[in-house]
Formats: sequence, C-alpha cells, structure tokens
Amino acid sequence: MNNTEERLLPPGSMGLPIVGETLEFIFKGSEYFAQKFKEYGNIFKCHILGNPTVRVTGADNIHTLVGKEPKQLTMKWPKVVMALMGEKSLPVVVGPEHGPLKADLLKAFTPTRLADYFPCVQQHLDEHIQKWMDEGERKNKFLGYPACEDLIGDIMLELVIGCSKEDDKDGKMRQAFKDINHNIFSVPVRIPFCGFDKGLKARQVILDFVKSRVPDKSREKEHISMMDVLLSVHGQKDGVFDEEKVKDNALGLMVASSASLSGALTILILLLGTYPEVLKKVREELSDFGLFGQDDSAELSYDLLQKLEYVHCVMKESFRFMPPVGGCFRKTENEMKLGKYTIPKDWTVVYSIRDTHAATAKLLHEGDTFKPSRWLKQEQGNEVKLNNSSDETIDVSNIADSSSCHYIPFGSGPRMCVGRQLAKMVLCMFIVKLARTTQWDVLNPDCPLVHLPITKPGDDMPVMFKKL
Repeated sequence: MNNTEERLLPPGSMGLPIVGETLEFIFKGSEYFAQKFKEYGNIFKCHILGNPTVRVTGADNIHTLVGKEPKQLTMKWPKVVMALMGEKSLPVVVGPEHGPLKADLLKAFTPTRLADYFPCVQQHLDEHIQKWMDEGERKNKFLGYPACEDLIGDIMLELVIGCSKEDDKDGKMRQAFKDINHNIFSVPVRIPFCGFDKGLKARQVILDFVKSRVPDKSREKEHISMMDVLLSVHGQKDGVFDEEKVKDNALGLMVASSASLSGALTILILLLGTYPEVLKKVREELSDFGLFGQDDSAELSYDLLQKLEYVHCVMKESFRFMPPVGGCFRKTENEMKLGKYTIPKDWTVVYSIRDTHAATAKLLHEGDTFKPSRWLKQEQGNEVKLNNSSDETIDVSNIADSSSCHYIPFGSGPRMCVGRQLAKMVLCMFIVKLARTTQWDVLNPDCPLVHLPITKPGDDMPVMFKKL
C-alpha cells in the first residue's frame, strides 16, 4: 500500500488493555455485535478473544473479502478454538497444506459416501424420534436442543469413527462434544474448572477415544466411516502413519458437525411448529411420493430424498432464515483495504453470516417471513422487486448462488464448509421423519434466540411430541 494513502481504521472501541472487550462480549453474547453494528455500521473494530478484530456484514463487503482469500486473508480462529480443534485439523490449517487436505476430506462427502451414511442416519433419527414420541405418550415434555445434541452425538460418533453408542456406554465421548462446543468461545487463559480448561479436558477425552479406535480393523462395520476415508487418503505419508492428523480431523469433524447440526435441527422443530402451512405443504409432497397418508407405502431412500423438492426448499430456507453459525474468522496477511477503511496486518476479520442474511432479507419479497416456496424452481429466474422505493429488482437464483455472498450459511470461497452436503442430507431426512410420523407443540415459541456458540432458543426449547 502506498505510504501516502490515508490509513483510516474502522470505527469502534478497543476496550481495556490486553483483555479488550472480551468480558463484555462473553457476557452479552451476540447482542454485543448487534449493538456495535447499530452504533458503528457494517464495518467496525473491537478487541475480543485476544485479538484486534474487525467485524463485517453485507454481501458486497464479504464478496470483497472472499476475493482476497487465501493470499491476503487466511483462516484465523480465536486462540481457544485453535487449541481445541488441533493444529492439524482442517479448520485450523492454512497455507499450501490446506487445499490438498480439504480435497482429501471431501472424499468423505461424495454422493457415494453420503448414500453409505444414509441407513445409519435414518436408524438414529427413527430411534430418537420414537423416544421423543414415547415421552409425549407419558405426558412428558423435554428440552429440544439437548435432545437434538444427543441425536447428533449418536450420529456423528458412528459416521466419523464407526462406533455405536454401545462403544461409549458411559457417554463420556458424546458429553465431550458438548463440553467443547459449550466452551468454544472462552477467555484464552486456562483456569481450573473454567471454560478453556473444560474444553481442553474434553478434547483429550475425544483424542484418547479416537486413538483407541484408529488401529482397530477387526470390528465389523455396517458402513465405511469418515475415519476409514481419512486413513485411506491421508492417514499415511511415505509409509509413515500420521496419527495426529487423523485424530485432529476426526475430532474437528465430530465437534463442528455436532454443534451446527444440533442447532439446525432445533430450529427446524421450531419453524415447522410455528408455520403449520409449511408443514402442511411438506406432507402434501410426501403424499405425492407415497411417504404419507393412506398410500404410506414407500421406503425413504437416498435417491428418493433427492426428488423431494419442497423438502429441500424448507432446508434451504431454514438456513437463510436462522443460520446456525453466526460468522467466519479470518486473518489479514498484509495491511489491506476494505472500502474506505484500512485493516492492519495480523488483525482478525470476522464476516457475519447472520447479519448478512438479515440484510439480504430486505431485498426479498416477504424476506422477514419463513417462506420455503421462494426457492422452488418455478419461482427462480423471476425478478423480485426490492422492498424499497426504487424500481430495482433482483433474481432469486442469484441470491441462492453462494458466490454472490447474499446466502452463505456454509461460508463462501475456498474455506466453505467441507461437510455441507452431509448437513443438507441430515436436515432433509429430519424434515421427512418429523412430518411423516409426529406432531408436536413448542411450549414457548416466542422465546428469544441466542446465537453463541450456536443459534437456538434461549430456553433450549421445551417441546412435547406425540405420534401423528
């Protein structure tokens, strides 16, 4: 950058020396960012979680940032996240190693592998939803978010390392998922019995469990696990087994998936319970395919799931309306410009998914409403008049393109979520299972949402299920 250029830092406060505004951020959660955006606009600076940070929202700004990856911007998680995930896990790895590692991990998410995982996911969905209905028959309510955590914990235990819950009889492994996710945004100082300490202890539980399973090729398996893929594609290098790489990436896959999917399933229960007209349309589509009603004779399969267009629209709209992940972390490799502002080298840049989706909502007809039909093919390609005083229009299909950065529930660019296709499959299967077999009441549907570490109702969503 030319030394004569004006260097204008984004507006905002850096808080106290050393700690910055970390304590305020932890205390207020997502409301901290909401207040800052309201006060300073779409780009502001702060100092949280041990780093000077710039928070950014808006499709145009994020499109600019994505275009600077990976040379000017690289992945940069807070110190606690990096420590808990491990230096060889995909979310943490940067530089020339990232591309090959991501290509290797993507082999665990091909359509062939997803079809392999399908029976496992279906079995766990059936078991847990039946348990929820049994609770309803006994007139018992339960908390939806922890129930979804338990469901996803069972699924990811088996999908990632090929173990059933019987291999984790005391539940320590699955509890460790929760302990890491609940403490992922902690003060980066290890104090006994506090967040970072709890997270590190949970990490060790997971690593020990994974290590004990890595060389075990004698166990019978009903399907190929993600760790089998990890071992086959990058578990060995020059004949030497890279145990740390396998362990870190197995942990990363389990923890990241369990957090985001637990939140996404909870939000689906909330939305389908709040918008009965959407649930009605889901059931009409299922009926057309023999999955609901008097002609409930079809078996759900991976191939049949791909044909359920409206179900996929519900999944897509839920990610737009209430994305489970709030933002993505990056680091400036050099001093860089963003609009009229200069961001110094080695600063953290966080682009906001949730607030960008909220801004995109203003461009759509009824954008503040949960409306899955907006994604139907017959509606895409049509120009929608913007909700403002101008005559400007926008094509819905352009918003659907993640490269436009209007719709980015899985991020955008070279660091887009590696497990996004699995997440979509699990959500669509969950929609089908809920609509096909159950009815439920969300007992406090107006409870405000919290967004850290994941989007969910603040009361964990008391709910009561019963058989349809």
